[in-house]
Amino acid sequence: MRSLSMSTTLPDAESRVMKLVTDFNEILDAQDMDDFPLEEPKMAVEFLCAALKPPALKQTVITELKRTMHKSTKKSVKVFLDWLRSRVSAFLIFESAIQRTTGADGSQAHQQSKPSNASRNSARFQSPRAGAAAVAPGPKLSSVGSGPGSAGTKLQGAKKSSTPGQPRKCFKCGDLTHGVFQCPLASATEAKELYDKNR
Repeated sequence: MRSLSMSTTLPDAESRVMKLVTDFNEILDAQDMDDFPLEEPKMAVEFLCAALKPPALKQTVITELKRTMHKSTKKSVKVFLDWLRSRVSAFLIFESAIQRTTGADGSQAHQQSKPSNASRNSARFQSPRAGAAAVAPGPKLSSVGSGPGSAGTKLQGAKKSSTPGQPRKCFKCGDLTHGVFQCPLASATEAKELYDKNR
């Protein structure tokens, strides 16, 4: 079964899934195991999942199959293949949209024109320009009433920020490109706990 692999050169989901099934059946025929999908459907589904390409599709399918609502999907190869066709089709639509928006030359130009979060954050905490008045880093007071003690005084800019000079980073993995809520390694509850702890 190690030689079993989904062809990524075929243009549509139906062709990719049918080619995978054909290759799977050829391997079973060569081993004289024609009844294997009927006798061991869960294992047959596992072999087919292991053969999926590209890795992003494979990981998505395996993750979805772990959910309790897909228990019946793993018990029948026919049900699994019908379900897989829709997943591969959705993946191909998503993949083609990504390729169109981030072409080889377009992605580099887009990355050069857009400053990264790290450079934006570091520029935010640099010293003021020459000739400009230095502003104390704290909440700004804006009086709406007649004096500083009036009821119209409001706090502005009371939002907490990270230590000046330090760019924002993920509390889970330390990556500067995303926050803890976007981290692929942290679950939603873990991200919330890490955020509350490090805030």
